[in-house]
Amino acid sequence: MVRAIQLCVERWPRLKDIIDKRYTHEYLRQKLEWQIREGIADIKGQAVVIHQVDSMRAKGLQAVDYVAWAFWQKYQRGDESYCQIIKDKVIVEEVIEVK
Repeated sequence: MVRAIQLCVERWPRLKDIIDKRYTHEYLRQKLEWQIREGIADIKGQAVVIHQVDSMRAKGLQAVDYVAWAFWQKYQRGDESYCQIIKDKVIVEEVIEVK
């Protein structure tokens, strides 16, 4: 997630980031926000506001869930049909392997 936000901030230094409030434990939510802030700290001129909201109440987050699912289908199942629907809207596609 941090890498995705870095890529966005490099293009749009003033950013309002709305992320799913999926962690019920306050410590984990704060840790996630800290990791994001650390990841963008070196980007000059950035002003990022982070809001954590329940995805059930934010239609934009539901749309992002579709995008994530579409790319999961592409890379885990080899089915690119869902990514084809949104391909003209994708600015950067970068695969990050977690070890």
